[in-house]
Amino acid sequence: MFKSVALTSLSFATFLAAAPASAATLTRTSFESDYPVTGFETPVADGKSSYLLGVYEAATDHSHSHAANVVIDDQGGRPLYLTLASYEGVDWTFSGSGVSNIAGILLSAYTPSSVIGVDAAKVTSLVGSTTNVGYAYTYPSVEATALINYSSNFFRTPVDAAIMTYTGNGFVIAAPSGVPEPATWALMIAGFGMVGAAMRRRPTTVNA
Repeated sequence: MFKSVALTSLSFATFLAAAPASAATLTRTSFESDYPVTGFETPVADGKSSYLLGVYEAATDHSHSHAANVVIDDQGGRPLYLTLASYEGVDWTFSGSGVSNIAGILLSAYTPSSVIGVDAAKVTSLVGSTTNVGYAYTYPSVEATALINYSSNFFRTPVDAAIMTYTGNGFVIAAPSGVPEPATWALMIAGFGMVGAAMRRRPTTVNA
């Protein structure tokens, strides 16, 4: 009986291991004019996530700031640090179940920009500051390297992923790898239930 329980557990573990990995953590979901998307992504190793979003503009109309909507999935309690960069004015607007995981935002822009939907105390603005490190919308580039280095020193954690594009007004930040998604949790719970049920059905041996 213990052998069958072990096989059940092994089969379940193998199923989880074989499940396809999630897509990139950072994704551009909408844009006004299509331009290439560049960037990088590395495994999160220190228990906190640090990401960079960089655009030249959110829309091709330069008369005023435009919204770039950022939806954040649940980060599983992991602290999230963001660096936001742009040349034109951008109103970075946040929503989603993972907004509460944001521990800090570094806002760097050439033109006045803002952050909406996040506690203002968590936002450090370099707009118009003498310490402004500029903007970056392509990777690799000198500007991107400068911004990544500044962000790493500011938050005291390396930048784990970056997405950069000339124009973008919609982004999604998914759960980082290592944080189980709801479907995975459901499978895990079901698997534990199967193991428990199998153990309860174990026959009792009576000695003569």
